[in-house]
Amino acid sequence: MTDHTPNFIHTADLHLGAPLESLGGHLSHDPDKLGELRRLASKSFDNLVDLALRREAAFVVMAGDVYDHADREVSSQLALERGLRRLGEDGASPIPVFVVHGNHDPLVAGFRGAATLPDNVHVFAAGTPTHRTVKVDGIGEVAVAGVSYSSGSESENLVQAVTALSIDTALPSVGVVHANVEGTTGHDPYAPCSRSDLEDSTIGYWALGHVHKRSVNAIGPGRWWAYSGNLQGRSTKPAECGAKGVLSVPIGQDGFGEPEFVECDSIRFERLTVDVSDADDISEMVRNVAECATDLAAEAGSRPVLVTVELVGRTGFHRDLRALGADVLATQCREELGGALGAGAILRVRSSTRPEVDLDQLLRRGDLLSELLRFIDALEDRPDPDLDDWVATNLVPVFDRRILGVIGDRLDGGSGPSGQSICRELLTMSRDLLIDDLYGGGEQP
Repeated sequence: MTDHTPNFIHTADLHLGAPLESLGGHLSHDPDKLGELRRLASKSFDNLVDLALRREAAFVVMAGDVYDHADREVSSQLALERGLRRLGEDGASPIPVFVVHGNHDPLVAGFRGAATLPDNVHVFAAGTPTHRTVKVDGIGEVAVAGVSYSSGSESENLVQAVTALSIDTALPSVGVVHANVEGTTGHDPYAPCSRSDLEDSTIGYWALGHVHKRSVNAIGPGRWWAYSGNLQGRSTKPAECGAKGVLSVPIGQDGFGEPEFVECDSIRFERLTVDVSDADDISEMVRNVAECATDLAAEAGSRPVLVTVELVGRTGFHRDLRALGADVLATQCREELGGALGAGAILRVRSSTRPEVDLDQLLRRGDLLSELLRFIDALEDRPDPDLDDWVATNLVPVFDRRILGVIGDRLDGGSGPSGQSICRELLTMSRDLLIDDLYGGGEQP
């Protein structure tokens, strides 16, 4: 019997074999660096195995999308088999592994793998949920239930299907499902379920996959539902950025302790928003970008960091930034950074700056623009529910859906104003568009 608190590892969305196509572009001219970054990204699974062995995990659950594609690229199959074999052979005792397959790697009928999984691994079949029990030192038996996808899309509520299993309620229980809770945006609505489906079940811990942004939710004493997020970021999309890894979940006699996030990623993707309003010129702006990127590298430790930079704010050199173009701006930032990002890089720079204007002077002009700006100011004084209704009725229909998507990405990625609703962000964008289109962003009289 071990003298530490029993725990299990919850991981999901490993996406083994993912091509990491987002590493192309700027890095395509350096195939050696590109190859090294892709090799490093594949090490995240080894980090997971090392963690489970180091913590003497009672078991490991993998909640779907273990592979990136249904055909399961052969070298990824072999890497998975080696890691799972280590879990079965290299610890003080074999560590059981429970696997479900999701929309990226469904259990397609007739598929023949390149490697036979070791005996410590159980893959839950597609279609009908089942459960197994595993012995945990100091606890007794723990029930683990799950079900895999049989195709690349799944419309059934698999959480309800797992809940319907006859599992001894005296046992701590873990449900392993690849699912979308409450229609999480940015992810296909596969195996949809509600929060109440999770809360009203007898399962003690729901180990979920599919959503790449980590989320841990308490649903009662010793009970949780959680997305571990993906094991390794794959791009600078908001859900792919920041530290990635697994959840280590304590197991107690009365349920489960609060899950602990543990980093396992080998490279890191980040989105960096830099307000250029206070910079006197482009040279100072470039230095500010380099300083912020250097701070990101320090936070990531020894990991290479791949960064997308967005420049925001009103500035007197807005037109110069547009004239330089994204490629030249990115080159200037890279040269200022030098080797501060190590094996990482600034992938791209996007300028979302606006011309510098004197709003008070514009409001005093007494023309159509000033009246429209006063109207927007009055709208902003409304309470959120009233503002939301007005914006949804009058503003959203005239915005290009791509613009709405950009706003959503910015807020989801933490680059929008703190606590600001999407409706207020739309109103701010409307003001900027009015100023730029009606005033033209030129020199003020």
